[in-house]
Amino acid sequence: MATVPIIVGGVSSAYYWGIVEKHIRDDYLAYAKALSALTVSYIDDSKIYLKSQAGSHSAIYSVADKNLPVLNYTLKNIQNTGQFSNVYATDASGMVISSYPYSMLAGLDEMDKPYVYGPITDTKAYVSQPMLSEYTKNHTIYMGVPIQDESGKVLGVLVGSLDLHNYSFFMSEWLADTGKYTYLVDSSGIVIARYGGQNSMMGKNISNYPGAREVSRGEEGVYEAYNPAVNETQVVAFSPVKSYGMGVLIAIPINMAYYPIQSAITTMITFLIILMLAAFTIATIVGRYLVKPIINMSKAMKEMPSGDYLRYLPVERQDEIGDLARSFDSLAKTIRADQEKIMSARDAAEEEKNKTEFYLDLMGHDINNLNQVVLGSLELIKDDKNLTGLQRRFIERAINAASGSAAIINNVRSVKRISSEELSLTPINLDELIRACIEESPRPPDKKVTIRYTPKVGMIIKGTPLAKEIFCNLINNSIKYSGKEVDIDISADEVTVNGKKHYQIAISDNGYGIPDDLKVKLFRRFQRGALKGDGKGLGLYIVKTLTERLGGTVRVVDRVSGDHTKGAKFIVLLPAAQ
Repeated sequence: MATVPIIVGGVSSAYYWGIVEKHIRDDYLAYAKALSALTVSYIDDSKIYLKSQAGSHSAIYSVADKNLPVLNYTLKNIQNTGQFSNVYATDASGMVISSYPYSMLAGLDEMDKPYVYGPITDTKAYVSQPMLSEYTKNHTIYMGVPIQDESGKVLGVLVGSLDLHNYSFFMSEWLADTGKYTYLVDSSGIVIARYGGQNSMMGKNISNYPGAREVSRGEEGVYEAYNPAVNETQVVAFSPVKSYGMGVLIAIPINMAYYPIQSAITTMITFLIILMLAAFTIATIVGRYLVKPIINMSKAMKEMPSGDYLRYLPVERQDEIGDLARSFDSLAKTIRADQEKIMSARDAAEEEKNKTEFYLDLMGHDINNLNQVVLGSLELIKDDKNLTGLQRRFIERAINAASGSAAIINNVRSVKRISSEELSLTPINLDELIRACIEESPRPPDKKVTIRYTPKVGMIIKGTPLAKEIFCNLINNSIKYSGKEVDIDISADEVTVNGKKHYQIAISDNGYGIPDDLKVKLFRRFQRGALKGDGKGLGLYIVKTLTERLGGTVRVVDRVSGDHTKGAKFIVLLPAAQ
């Protein structure tokens, strides 16, 4: 009689633990995702509010007439009723006319600030990355919106600063006091707002914390991990703050996270112990009355996977055994419902995977073959000397479009191979790859392309022929995103990193360059870095993915330090073959 409750309780506890543990993790991930959405809404609402105030009659005419009493009153109302720690207005030259409550800003030239320069030059609102305020010493987001008259002429800029220290209090009002440590981090892993934990966490770099690296890459998820900084295992949930380059981390000690399970299991064990004591006490009196129902419940548990378990459960009894049977039945139904959801989700995921692979194969093979037929036919037609100039231009435009389509397909196939296939690494000569890419690089008829490279022999890495995509993509981008005179310098050096030999390949160009705010997200999928030109943003994603799979790194800097308009410099670092 004592064995049956132990078995039932143990198996039920195991099922219960797994189900509730998943629900708890899902809840924490939902918290992280909700707080991420809340952060986006907080910033977006502030921007909308600032836009509405910039379009008000008092703001427009007080800036136009430089009517300081009215303007000061307007800024004070905005600061008092909004979420901003400081508000100021500039004229069309970027000079601060009035500021509240930090009046010392008046008279400063803020034209070098992107949130002032941007709205003046392109009449669009601008939201900065989090930065330390020189006045509050807190992490702050600055946003600027243009002040325009009825004709659309920019009269100045209305700037508001969101103090993220205040956002910490906003989070504390939204989150219940459940022991969660919640951090809002920037793209470098710096804590810019928090809830729970110590005040010293503000401004601290937690990029080595579990989840911080993933969220900085735009990923979301939840898992258990040991955090050496606090010397404990935690449940960590993380979600990126889309559009603003930030992320949310929620961490809670594992014993606190799973306390509901432990409490429920403790209650269940206590109940079983009481049940066993009662069984021993009354075994001689009502043994037959209790033994058979317990045995039947054991049979029901065995029959539960097939579904024919209910006939063993005495759910009609109006006593403790009936209550236990009904509880078991309820638990079994919950478990089976969750199993069906899991199996349905698994089948749906498998079906979507098969569809995706089918479309990729269709695009990579059949559509690409059709592209080649189209290209071949157009090239033959192009050679017809009887074509008019207009006809020839239309044919060349069609050839360029088909070539672009083929290039996109090849990029998609490369992404698939790099992401899903196991790369077979063999000795690869980097010098040969670079020279091959130079030889194959495009030479547009409307551009003069000059590529300077001093061959360096003996650069051998453990890689794959796909490594050629790294340098061909970078060289082709330098040609595509440059003016009529294209100058490209390629250097190859041997360097030591962490005591190991590496090869550093630097590709510099005199193209349009890459602004600082785009450098941090340049290598993301579908992200284009240039302000001119076309493309789908897969090339640099392939470069980064392939470089990292080969154990290396890639980064971009200004060719001329401090001036991105003078061109870009891509630096690829790959480990030498040992």
